[in-house]
Order: sequence, then C-alpha cells, then structure tokens
Amino acid sequence: MKNKMTFFGAIERNIWGDKINANPYFATLSILAVMLAGAVAGGGRLFYEWFRWDMAMNNVAMAALIVWIWGYNVAESIIAAEDWKVALGRSLLLLPVLILAFVFGAVASVVVICLVILWLALMFISYALTSSGGRSGSRSGGSSSDDDPSIELSTGRKVSGTFAGDDFHGSDGKTYKRTGWGSSDWEKE
Repeated sequence: MKNKMTFFGAIERNIWGDKINANPYFATLSILAVMLAGAVAGGGRLFYEWFRWDMAMNNVAMAALIVWIWGYNVAESIIAAEDWKVALGRSLLLLPVLILAFVFGAVASVVVICLVILWLALMFISYALTSSGGRSGSRSGGSSSDDDPSIELSTGRKVSGTFAGDDFHGSDGKTYKRTGWGSSDWEKE
C-alpha cells in the first residue's frame, strides 16, 4: 500500500532524482482529492440533469479547488526543490495531472452511477419475471391453476394432464401436440 500511495513521488524521483525532496504522499493525496472532487461534480451534475436534484457543483468552484490544491503543491515544490527549474517542472507536471484526475473522477462517477442504475433495473426486471413463478405468462390453452393443468381440444373437450415442453400428456393416456398458439390448438399425436 505504501508504494501505491507514493506513485507521483516515484515519478518525480525518476525525473529529477535527488534534486527534489518533496513529501512523497502529498502530491498523490492531492491527486486523489481532486479525483474525488471530480466524482462529486460529475455525480452531482448527472443527478441534476436527470432528476433536477440540486446537487450540481459550480464549475468555477471546482476550478478554484484545483488551483488551490495545485497552489499548495507549487509551494511544496518551491520549498523542496534545489533550484527553480525543478520547482517549475514539478509544478507544470502536476497541473495537467490534476486536471486529468478531475476529469477521470467525473467520468468514472457517471459510469458507476449508470452501471448501478442498470443493475437495479435488471434486478427489478428479473424479480418481475420470476415473481410469476418463473414463467413469462400462463400457457395458452391451459388452465390458470398450477394444481390442475388442462387443455381444451378443438372439439371443446377438456383434458387434464401434465405439460412436457410443447407436448401434453393427458390423463386419458394420450399425448397431445401443440399445433398453434390458440386456446384449442391441440391434436392427438
């Protein structure tokens, strides 16, 4: 976990080596904070656009937050760098990283919210389909009671029995085959 929390510190050590001695956690935590702000802004905008909930964040306030966090990192760069070129380079490297982190957070929050809504919709559809006993509807030509399944023949006679796919095994010992989708479309096999 320690190496993951210092990834920006590792990048700047690879670029500048010992010319900068900044806190390895500060820039990474700044990036994560800006990413979280992007997630809040993206999710708030999405909820505002879809449901008119007053959760949208002001874009100027979000830009000011990025500049404020970047300003802290510029101050750290000035204090921790040996010369002005390293401080300027670190600051200019961090600004686009913060902007990209904000955009990533905003897009990721919208994607996650959409996935959660899709999952909830699929769960609702699944529940609606399985609440009727696992079938999408009652069988055509059969009785509505599961205790006494029966079909009506084209002659008007009712035969009780059991369903087996598109076949019906009647209590009279005969097997009936479905010939259509009407209520009396059954014939002896």
